[in-house]
Amino acid sequence: MAPVVVVLVISVTWIGVLLWYVVWGVLLIPFRLFRRLQLKSEVDALRHRELLDAIRDTDTAGEDPPADEGGRNS
Repeated sequence: MAPVVVVLVISVTWIGVLLWYVVWGVLLIPFRLFRRLQLKSEVDALRHRELLDAIRDTDTAGEDPPADEGGRNS
């Protein structure tokens, strides 16, 4: 009787491990992909905004009158 109980316990344990991997591994792959794409788009949007700010800053910096060698504006 003991070998039957041991085999049943090992079988139930491995079925539990298999179900764990199916639920938390295979079924969550679409969620992980969606979340990764969402984070990537947020980073891309931030990078784009920083690029536009840098372009705008360089455009406004070019509008200042040039300073002479003494550091004063003419």
